[in-house]
Order: sequence, then structure tokens, then C-alpha cells
Amino acid sequence: MRPTRLYDLTIHSAFPLPGVVSAPAGEADVTIERGAIDWAGVEADVSGRRLRAQGEAIAIYWPEGGFLLRAGRQLIVDPIPGVHEAQVALFILGAAMGLLLHQRGLMALHASAVAIDGRGVVFIGPKGWGKSTLAVTLADLGHAVLTDDIAAIVMQSGGPVIVPGAPQIKLWPDTLTALGRRPEDYERLYPGIEKRLLRLAEPSNHEAVPLSTVFCLDGGARLSIEPLSKTDALQRVMSHWYGARYGRGVIESIGLPIHLRQCAELVRQTPCLELRRPPSLGTLAGVAERVVEHVRRGAREI
Repeated sequence: MRPTRLYDLTIHSAFPLPGVVSAPAGEADVTIERGAIDWAGVEADVSGRRLRAQGEAIAIYWPEGGFLLRAGRQLIVDPIPGVHEAQVALFILGAAMGLLLHQRGLMALHASAVAIDGRGVVFIGPKGWGKSTLAVTLADLGHAVLTDDIAAIVMQSGGPVIVPGAPQIKLWPDTLTALGRRPEDYERLYPGIEKRLLRLAEPSNHEAVPLSTVFCLDGGARLSIEPLSKTDALQRVMSHWYGARYGRGVIESIGLPIHLRQCAELVRQTPCLELRRPPSLGTLAGVAERVVEHVRRGAREI
């Protein structure tokens, strides 16, 4: 197993993890193994997904394969024959990693995160409102993308910090074109899908970054950034807590009190702002500039 480093964890994986930084040999925090999982008696939902959460174990199965997580330390992956290894990597780096972080006590949000002048910002919002595209636009302005899809947050005595993930972003060809990039210059996520993988430069270091602001994205006729009440902010953050995507069984397996406490503490310590913008991709440059201006102004006011 080749050791890699992700979310400040040393991972020994039997599967290749493209874009993840290699690590020196050493004791593993997490092992990822190939193995068979017994899905007998687990009913599928309308999407074909099966889910079982019991104690410190969570198992999720899709038609392409599944995985079993044990206590945030062991991940067993059971892909069906013929599934491309890049597709397996997406399962591992997506749903499996998000739930594994929860099991290890971190707060994982379905979000993108960027470092602006050493201050971390997180973007949450409904699908299609520009979390990933805004992160790419900020990268083009010289700011480091910390992670896409899953933002790992640790609550520390001095305030929450973002633990960097893999700086790579998944985008559709029309989005790449709108951002001034050629889709053919980027590899597909896996054969048979048009979505592309955009690998970005690694941050200059892999240390955690203090979280300064949570931006909650939504649509609007014009660009605006307004503070959210603590109640509204809590509702937004709770709905984007990564484990919430998989229903009450997973939340209870991880710990409902932990979920509530993490979300409440984040909102208490971090400004949460509603960022509304027109849906056109052509407005992204202006949105990114306003985000940078807002973060820098906040830094000057401290």
C-alpha cells in the first residue's frame, strides 16, 4: 500500500488515489482495503442505493459497488467487476471520506473551501449555485483551493480551522468553457462521462487554515452579501453537514448530539453570510472580487 496524506491523515490504500499527496512511510491513520461486503437483507431505495448504519460501522452500496467504514480507521471497498479504478477513487474520496471524517470527530461540510491571505472561507449552497466554479475563479486570482466537495473543519480553542483536502475540482465542459478553459485539456473523471477533473496547484503548506467566513450561496437578481441571523445560519449549516445527505440512520450512527453541537459551535464562532448572485457564469469574476474584498475588510477590522 502506498502511503498518502489527506485531511491531515496518513492513508494506506490498496487503490490508487489520483491527486492525493504522497506521504513518507509510517503508521497508518486509515487503511483502505479491497474486500467483499455482505449486503443480504439490506433493501435498496428508489435510486438503487442501500445503506446500513450500526454502531461504529456504516455501509453504503450503489449499483457500481459499495464500501464499509469501521470507526474512522478502516475502509473496505467492494466494487463490482469492471468498474474503472477512477470511479472507485471518486467513491473513496467522496462519500466514504466524508463519512470517515465524521467518524473521526471532524465536522465535514458539503462545501468548497479557499484560503484568501491565510484566512479560510467556505462556500455552501444548493447544487448548481457555484461552489466549485467560485473556487476555481478564486484560484485564477491567485488564492489556494483547500478542498472541493468536502470541507473538513476542526473545532479548536482558538476557533475553527479548515484541514486541507485534495486541490482538485470536478467541472462540466460547458463550465470550463465559460471559465476560459478548454475541456479537452482535462481528463474525464472516468471513461464514459463528460465531466472533467481540474487539478490545481498544491497549497504551499498543508497546515490547517483558520476559518474566517462561511458564505451561503443562493440566486438573486443582483450581487449582494448580507449577514444571516444565527437561527438562519444554523439551519443552512445543518443542512450541509455531510452526513445529513444520508439520512437519520447515519446521523444517529455518528451521533446526533455531536452533529448539533458542531453546527451550533461553528455558527457561534464564525460569521455566516448570504451571498446572492445572478445565475450567469459571466458574473463569477465580479463575485470572486467581492468575496476577496469582504474577507480583507474583515481582517482589517479585527
